[in-house]
Amino acid sequence: MITEKALKPIGGFMMMLVQLIAFGLIGAGLLWSLVHPSGWSLIIVLLGIGNGVSLGGYSVVAPKQAIVRTLFGTYIGTLHEGGCWWINPC
Repeated sequence: MITEKALKPIGGFMMMLVQLIAFGLIGAGLLWSLVHPSGWSLIIVLLGIGNGVSLGGYSVVAPKQAIVRTLFGTYIGTLHEGGCWWINPC
């Protein structure tokens, strides 16, 4: 039997700010790597892909409702608090 686990998410608006700053820095890094090609270009591209994947972690929970999070069919936890939240998608 599976017991319910409460999730401890991060505020969604805080993560939006963090991701916007990260996308800006990644964009600046890509422009810099076009002018000065080096091994950092691959790292910058991988960071951009990772930041893009993390966009899938946003969840909006309506008041008096809940969201169940699973990872490849395995129960991770339940989110009961209403609002915009970010939960690590991996």
